[in-house]
Amino acid sequence: MKPPDVTYIATIAPVREVILAGSADLATWRQRLAAVGLFPHDDDGRAAVTISAIAGRFRGLPFREVSVGVTVSDRDGGPPDAIYLAEAFNSSRPLAWAERTFFRTPYQLAEIRLSERPPVTIEMSV
Repeated sequence: MKPPDVTYIATIAPVREVILAGSADLATWRQRLAAVGLFPHDDDGRAAVTISAIAGRFRGLPFREVSVGVTVSDRDGGPPDAIYLAEAFNSSRPLAWAERTFFRTPYQLAEIRLSERPPVTIEMSV
């Protein structure tokens, strides 16, 4: 549910989505995020990460998308206050291009398959 004071550029419905929460090497993410002035949230010595996969339609165009996010803070040891979009992939060439061009996000074109029914599967090849 979105907060009442937030306006989105696009709303996609219906959408199928799978979100996986996990952890990754903290030192690796400290090094990678230093270049953008952010710090990974230290979750008991690990970096908190999410992998999200969706399947939907945007203005009639079917697409699938996979994104990798890392929970971050703007100061070392600070509380987590955002999720940094580390990598993103879209099955639609025009949508991947639009994301890179207009929003400066790290989208790449990829072939993506998704099943949200158990057993959940996300398959992707670049």
